[in-house]
Amino acid sequence: MSAAGRGGDLTDLLRACLPALQVPDEQAVALRPRRLPLWTASDALGQFVRLLATLPDGGPLAAFLPPIPLDAPSRALRCRAAVASTLIAGLERARDGALLLEQEAEWMPIRVSRRADGGPADTFVQIS
Repeated sequence: MSAAGRGGDLTDLLRACLPALQVPDEQAVALRPRRLPLWTASDALGQFVRLLATLPDGGPLAAFLPPIPLDAPSRALRCRAAVASTLIAGLERARDGALLLEQEAEWMPIRVSRRADGGPADTFVQIS
């Protein structure tokens, strides 16, 4: 016997079940996972502007990271997100010509400074 002969198809069954699966709004909030307050590239861009005003010679990339308390929930994740977002923001600003990212050798700390000439950057990270 075909699906039409039984009175409907799978789509009709799913439509009939949908009201039973809907969660009231007041309960949906409790079921929605909370977003972790992770450091974003936008946050890092603002941090570069604020700190470079007080550090005219720049500093290591780590100096531009946010303070994350030792007892913060998901601290390892927050630290990784902060490093990644800050590096991405620094690369964006270097590409725009506002920052210079320098590194003495591979796996050495990255140094952030303001470009003296303000011109476009030819490379993202310079390795001496």
